[in-house]
Amino acid sequence: MITLSNNSMTRLAPRRGAFTLVEMIVVIVILSILAGVTTVRMTNTLPRRGKVTVQRVQNVLDTLAHRQVASQALAALVYDANVGELWVERLDSAAPLGENPTTRPIEGQWRRDTLTPVVRFEKDIRLDAAVFDGQLERGSFRIEVAPNRMRPSIEIDIAFGNTLETVSLLPSEMRSMSLSEEATNVRLSPEDLNAEGAGDERW
Repeated sequence: MITLSNNSMTRLAPRRGAFTLVEMIVVIVILSILAGVTTVRMTNTLPRRGKVTVQRVQNVLDTLAHRQVASQALAALVYDANVGELWVERLDSAAPLGENPTTRPIEGQWRRDTLTPVVRFEKDIRLDAAVFDGQLERGSFRIEVAPNRMRPSIEIDIAFGNTLETVSLLPSEMRSMSLSEEATNVRLSPEDLNAEGAGDERW
C-alpha cells in the first residue's frame, strides 16, 4: 500500500498562473479582427439586401415576360403597397379549349403564379414608384399583359439608402435590366432601339 504525505500531494498539484503578456496580446488581436469583420458586415447589410431585392424584382419581370409568350392566358403584375409585396398572377380561364377568345368575354379566376416567388419589401427597402409606358404610378398597382399583344414598357424604382435602382422591362425584351443611380439624380430610362427602328426599312 502506497501512502502519500501532504507535502507530496502539494508537489503534484499543478501551478495555476496568470495569463502571459503574449497570450493577452493574441486574444486582443483576435477580438479586434472579429469586431472589424462584424462591423463591416453590419454596415454593408443594406446595400447587399437592396441588391438581392433588385434581383428578385428582375426575376419577377422576367417571369412575366415568359408567361406572356409561353402561355395563352392573361398575366398580371401586381403590387400591394399595404403589405409591400410584388407578385405575378395568371388568369385561369373557364372557357373550353378551342373557343376563339376574341368572340367571348374573358372569364376566369385570377391566381398567384406559384412558380414565381413573391417579392417582399422591407421598411428600409421600398418600391418607390412604377412607370408603365411613361405613366407614373405610386402606391399599389396592377398591370395586365395579354398574349400576342404588345406589352407596355415597365420600370420599377427601388430605393434603399442613398441608392435608387430602376428595373426595366422593354416591350420587345424577354429579360429585364437594372440601372443604378443616386436618389437625387435625374431619372435614367432605357431606350428600346427595336421599337425606334421598327418603321425604318434598313432596320
